[in-house]
Amino acid sequence: MVAAIAFSPDEIREYAAKAGLGFQFAAKEAFLFELMELFAEKGFVLKGGTAINKGYLPAHQRFSEDLDYDTDCTKHETEVFVRSLGWKIKKEFFTKHSIGFMLAYTFNGVEDALKAEVSFGVRGVHEKRKASSDFLPVSKRVEMYTFSELNKQKEEAICDRKEWKDLYDLYWMRELNPKEFGIRDKKAFGIALENLQVPKTANAYIPSAKRPNWEEVLEKMRKFAKDG
Repeated sequence: MVAAIAFSPDEIREYAAKAGLGFQFAAKEAFLFELMELFAEKGFVLKGGTAINKGYLPAHQRFSEDLDYDTDCTKHETEVFVRSLGWKIKKEFFTKHSIGFMLAYTFNGVEDALKAEVSFGVRGVHEKRKASSDFLPVSKRVEMYTFSELNKQKEEAICDRKEWKDLYDLYWMRELNPKEFGIRDKKAFGIALENLQVPKTANAYIPSAKRPNWEEVLEKMRKFAKDG
């Protein structure tokens, strides 16, 4: 199977302009959903920023270019499955607990790639849920972790790596679902916020009309860490 999408370059260009995103971002979003559907057929459990944004942040999604999964399949089974997809594998990488691939596609004469990483062992509650795009008229039903599980995972992520995308995801999870949202270790969370810097490049991943005032976002989350 050659990596392909149902949209023409002109359609992608139009959707990108409406969303206030770059052309390559919109094209990658379309290929992301095609790949997401293929992984869903094998029952891999979607996690991370893509699961949060496509499953739980309607109208407030940032662009997320990676697919992160958990699986109860073996390393060999996972590798055989990915190779069976027919996408060009630009690069493979391994850790003790995961296997990852850079999967290439060509669109409008330009080659790009998506990163898909699969960790071994499903941890936590998951469910079949619709993943949809704010930027393109596309949606897929996929297996993903519940809001509560993703909330826990994202808290661990921001305390570990202190990245702007984790702040963005947690902020909108709290704004859109305050009753379910929670932080287990507010002290560690507060320390992470004090050591987090938002690069100028962050806004490129967010539709122009949805770009936040980062100082306000940080202040609100610092207040939450302090007062609850």
